[in-house]
Amino acid sequence: MRIWQADVSDSGSRSLNVAHFGADTSGGAGIVNLDADVHTRILRIEEESVGYFLHRFGMDMSHLADTWHQSLEEAMEQAEEEFGVPPAAWSLLIEG
Repeated sequence: MRIWQADVSDSGSRSLNVAHFGADTSGGAGIVNLDADVHTRILRIEEESVGYFLHRFGMDMSHLADTWHQSLEEAMEQAEEEFGVPPAAWSLLIEG
């Protein structure tokens, strides 16, 4: 498994073009905006046997969310669209 990482804490750390929503877990019914108080610090792409997962980690390194992609290129395209992170900004963190 290989893992790539990019630090987005200097780029404003908010999703630029994608909104994230989830179920209201406070007892209310409906959907809440997950981006309201969320700042992403680190992005990681993990290579798995089933594809590539783009993980988002918060300022305290808690796992915020992930998306699945068929290829490394698709995961990097998502990161660029969502956070403005170009492919050249990624570093290979683990080669295994």
